[in-house]
Order: sequence, then structure tokens, then C-alpha cells
Amino acid sequence: SGIHLTFAPMTDLVRDPRWGRVMESTGEDPWLNARMAESMVRGFQGDNIAQKGKMASCIKHFAAYGAVQAGRDYNVTELSEHTLFEDYLVSYRAAVKAGASMVMTAFNTIDRKPCTTNRRLLRDILREDMGFDGVIVTDDLYMDAIRTTMEIGEAAVRAVEAGNDLLCVTEFEQQVPAVIDAVHAGRLTEERIEQSVMRILLWKIDLGLIQ
Repeated sequence: SGIHLTFAPMTDLVRDPRWGRVMESTGEDPWLNARMAESMVRGFQGDNIAQKGKMASCIKHFAAYGAVQAGRDYNVTELSEHTLFEDYLVSYRAAVKAGASMVMTAFNTIDRKPCTTNRRLLRDILREDMGFDGVIVTDDLYMDAIRTTMEIGEAAVRAVEAGNDLLCVTEFEQQVPAVIDAVHAGRLTEERIEQSVMRILLWKIDLGLIQ
């Protein structure tokens, strides 16, 4: 069908039935959630994502999206470090270990910081601790989740600063020039942009899109 990527599995641990996306989850148990997550990644990708009938998987939503207060989307989360690591990060870690090639950021906040602009979450935990070396993509309309007093361009710059490689639903005329200006101003380095470009190109090679 020409489809090379699926935005799945949704590996969010959910313990509040008020959340509207409970139906997408595989439950409230970290162990079961992790086993389902890694199994789905292997099922989607197989041993070669370029093979006919296989596709790249995208873990979502990083992280702890299912823990939003009162079950409300775009809301805050209040989790201890112990609960975050021992319960909510288990499934993402399992999916990364299984070889997932993409991770999508979440709309919620952790420690009052939006996940999409949370450098510790994306760089220290996902990249360094979990060892993820694939592509990080923002969720749809991510700028609405992180933009309160900032403009759309600034939201894009902060997302790239934090470690995102792809900006989903890009408002080109506002966001791309803002990122370019940030490079010229020294706020973003060319090396940081090249890191994302290289990850995306390598991902496309793995998919068989570039020979």
C-alpha cells in the first residue's frame, strides 16, 4: 500500500478510566504493558523494516501520557521519580530494546515541563539511559501543548533544542525561519541540526526509500 510507518504501538500505562484513550492502551500493569509493546514492535518491523509486509513502528507517547491528572488530555502529570521509572517508563524501555525506530513525544508535562521541550526526558532518559538512537517526532499540533505565552516559531526552536528530529504538522512559514534564525544567533548549533538530518536519512535508508 506504500505505507512505511505506523504511529503505534501506544505504550502508555493507563490507570485512570476517565482518560479518553484508555481503549488504545494494553492495561494498567507495567509488566504486561511492556510485553505487549515489544511484541507489537517486533510484529510491525520484523528483522527488516524494508521487507514487504513490514513497516517502521513509532512508540507513543513519551512519556507518561496516561498519567494526566483527571484523565484530561494536554494536562499535567504529578509523578514521583520512583513511579515514573518503575511503572510508566517500563513499556517505552521495552519497546526501545525491541528495536523501535521512532518515538513520539507526549502532550503532557513532567515536573511542570512539557515533554516536547523536556531536554532531560528526551536526551538524558530516552537517548542516554534507554539508548534510543532513532528518530524523535513531535505529536500532532504539539505547539498548542507547549505554547502558552510563546509564539509558534519559539515553540519550534524549543522543541529542536530539546532533541526532537521531526516537527509534526509544521507551519513552515513560521517555524522553519525561526529555527534558521536560532542557528544564526548561536542558540542552535549546526551540529544539532545535522544530528537530526542524519537520523532521518539513516531511517529512510533502513526503510529502503534511499538506495
